[in-house]
Amino acid sequence: MEQRSGIPPESDFRRLKHFLILGGSNSVYRPHSVLHTTSKIDVSFLRRLIVGGRGKDVGVIRQYSLEGRAAKQDGILHALAICSTSSDLVTKREANRIIPDVCRIFDYLIKFIKFSQEDAGGKKWGRARRKAISNLYNNYPGGPMKLAYHVTKYPKRGNMSHKDVIRLAHVKPFTQEVQYILGYIVHGVNGVDFNIHHRSLELETVQTYIHGVEEARGCRARNDEARLIHLIGRHQLCHEHVKKEFLNKPDVWHALLQQMPIHAVIRNLNSLASNGVFERYSGDENIVAQKLNDVGLLNKARVHPFEILTAYFQHKSGERNARGNIFTPSETVLSALEEAFYKSLKPQNDIFEARDVRMAFGIDMTISPSDYVVSAKITSRQAVTGILLELVRYVYFCRVLPFGSSDIRSYLRISPDDRLENVENSLFIHDVESSDLTKPIDYAIRKQLEVSVFVLFTSKTYVEQEHYRLKEAMGRYKSQPWASRETRVVVVDVVGKQSPVSSFEEDFLRIEGADSQVVNVIKQFAVGWD
Repeated sequence: MEQRSGIPPESDFRRLKHFLILGGSNSVYRPHSVLHTTSKIDVSFLRRLIVGGRGKDVGVIRQYSLEGRAAKQDGILHALAICSTSSDLVTKREANRIIPDVCRIFDYLIKFIKFSQEDAGGKKWGRARRKAISNLYNNYPGGPMKLAYHVTKYPKRGNMSHKDVIRLAHVKPFTQEVQYILGYIVHGVNGVDFNIHHRSLELETVQTYIHGVEEARGCRARNDEARLIHLIGRHQLCHEHVKKEFLNKPDVWHALLQQMPIHAVIRNLNSLASNGVFERYSGDENIVAQKLNDVGLLNKARVHPFEILTAYFQHKSGERNARGNIFTPSETVLSALEEAFYKSLKPQNDIFEARDVRMAFGIDMTISPSDYVVSAKITSRQAVTGILLELVRYVYFCRVLPFGSSDIRSYLRISPDDRLENVENSLFIHDVESSDLTKPIDYAIRKQLEVSVFVLFTSKTYVEQEHYRLKEAMGRYKSQPWASRETRVVVVDVVGKQSPVSSFEEDFLRIEGADSQVVNVIKQFAVGWD
């Protein structure tokens, strides 16, 4: 294999890790892009690994998925689809074995099936894959009640439903509870032909729950609001179980809030406010604040600081995303969100631990206060501030370098304990008309700074000429006798403008936009995707 391709297997394995994390084969992370087809994605490195007998290493796909290392699941699911349709029996067996672990929610399963169908070129499903998907339904994480919850919450994704998956995989139930749920999926609640004399308590619980969901879906806004509120409380229903015509009713949102998971609370804060819930139920502000102040709850649910940051600034703006309804922000909620942001910043089990990671952060002072991050409804300056405050908590050594087009004279001191507003004001204290991305690197050369990674935040469209100038500056830096030849550079266009520069480079990464995974991507790039 090595003689035919000229590429060492370890190099291909690093490319695979890069692919699993970013979801693409180039050195670009686009937070808001969606992979619609796999036909244009270069996965030659993975096919070489399979041909070279590395199919037994498919376990890295499961590892990266379960550890939450992937910024997007597209790369994970695409790689799994390639391996599960491979002609290499070892690779195929290992891939099919880990399907239930990787495709643990319906969204992932649907994407995996789509990618598999594209890669298989219309071939029929093998017995091993049908068995793996059947096992997913029969041994669902959390048991039959969790399965019932998810099939009612997400009955369909895109053009595929649970009914389609059951038909394709020939799913056979192992227990009476799963038998009932599959019957409900295929025939509906009234079409289940299910006669059994000795019903388990869990089966009765599942039946009661599914009947409750169907009764809630049958409610009409004019006459059944009180009945719906009773059903929400009794069965702990979520807003996906409720018809849209009820989702402008403060009493309905009040009922939903009582058992709402923390992620859903954060996503729906503006809906709660714009529909008058906090005005009618003053205690609901305290319920939200209590959830946000629960550090254990935030950590268990893996709530990311950027998710809270986005919710904070969106709520502070007093404008709801979906309809543009204007509302008065809740000071109690705003205070709780800001404190939750700082609490969620605490590093846990960090990949930088025991590593001498030295970072230089270049902040482009031409970033405008009116530039907004794509799909995030927060300004670019707010996004940079939040990302920077998170990153400075992780690194052993850092220098924050606001830059324009002139030489940088000194660095800015940022403490992990600084507040959002103070940091933003200190970063963008001067307005400049132009900037040069190479200035932080020139500063490091003049001051003889040993840097592992340069992270350059900007809002300019990254063009080919800029790329060449940046590579030239990095060449000058690496040629210094005190500098590391392994130094890397990340360019973060926080606005998210798509650049024509697109290739794979070991020591270069471009990020177009901002989301909760940007810090994760930067950290993993800094340590070589290991």
